[in-house]
Amino acid sequence: MIDTHPQVLVIGGGAAGVAASVGAARAGASVVLLERYTYLGGKATGAQVGTVCGLYQFNKDKESDYIVKGFAKEFAEALKDKCKQEPMSNTAGLHYLPYYPFAFKRLCDDLVTEHKIEVCFHSNVSSVELSGNTITSVDAIVFDRNMKFFPGNNY
Repeated sequence: MIDTHPQVLVIGGGAAGVAASVGAARAGASVVLLERYTYLGGKATGAQVGTVCGLYQFNKDKESDYIVKGFAKEFAEALKDKCKQEPMSNTAGLHYLPYYPFAFKRLCDDLVTEHKIEVCFHSNVSSVELSGNTITSVDAIVFDRNMKFFPGNNY
């Protein structure tokens, strides 16, 4: 069993997991991100969705106005640049951002690398120990190694 003591442990490398990891790293925490598959981005990359909805105000104007701020807007702008795409809309007023799944995946990789987030691919959580409402440890199999994570300042 290999023990590790990150301040923050994030389980799942989808869009939300990457956002949580980057946010924690920007706040100064040491972060470990556990991901089941061999890539980041979750369904946005694995299912090759190809569009992001929910970023823009619903309107029938041609202008796509953001309704999100912070990391979501920053990520959308970076994805837009990486894909060389502009937001599109349908006749009902839904605005969305088309993207290339590989670019989404690459942007996630770039963000975790830039913020020095340790990513463990091929990870399966096998147990979680609690003390009240606080997670004290997480056991996971990473590739073929048993690892025990002690998130927070428990050491």
